[in-house]
Amino acid sequence: MTEGYKNECDFVKYINNKKYSDLNNNLKGFIKFIFNDVKDNTILICKRYKTRDKSDIFIKTNNVTKNISIKSGMRVSVHAEPVSSFIDFLIKMNFRKSIIENLLLYHYGDFTLDGTGKIRLSAFELKDRYKDEIKIMNNYFNHKNIIKKIALRCIFEGTSKKNQADYIYYGSPKNGIYASKEEIIDYFCSHKYKEIQSPHFSGLTYQNWNRNIVYNLKLESHRYYCQFKWPTIIEDIKKIRSSQ
Repeated sequence: MTEGYKNECDFVKYINNKKYSDLNNNLKGFIKFIFNDVKDNTILICKRYKTRDKSDIFIKTNNVTKNISIKSGMRVSVHAEPVSSFIDFLIKMNFRKSIIENLLLYHYGDFTLDGTGKIRLSAFELKDRYKDEIKIMNNYFNHKNIIKKIALRCIFEGTSKKNQADYIYYGSPKNGIYASKEEIIDYFCSHKYKEIQSPHFSGLTYQNWNRNIVYNLKLESHRYYCQFKWPTIIEDIKKIRSSQ
């Protein structure tokens, strides 16, 4: 059992079929945040989603259901998909061809656009070799209309758009921080994250899932997936909450 799975099960254990008055103070604050009309005797339903969409659990009361994505750990990974499908998504967004080509050069790190090169560079080497291209990409990526669409896909909707998340909760049932979809998107659109040296869409960093520079056959398929991380998730959600 992974720590993430155990954490999700703990939420169900602490919330499902419990009255609001039975919850600890941390969960009471969260429930008040997502539901406006809870009372001490309000009964809450909480279940895990069996499919691996963006929401891990749902909480329901008074015929109103809220979907929650639960995060934990450091440098949180929020999304992964085949790089081919992500590029298709960018093409549908009318991304400039040169930007897509630069992203593919960075993604594969082997001087090709399709991963067929013989020499593979590390992430450190790539950031140095393509530093000018990365600056150009980041200037292009970090516009509000693009940030919003990428954040929705990577954090809240996924590629299937099933069980879309309404809220992000970081932590455990005993101690956590949280924010709504609207708050996070607004925050991303108003912050530049200029300190991030890799390709990024606001606070979400882009990387190859595994560059496999050691040519391990078991890891080769991972080269064809892109991954998005949210390294400042704790700091960002704390700032969102403190500003409210």
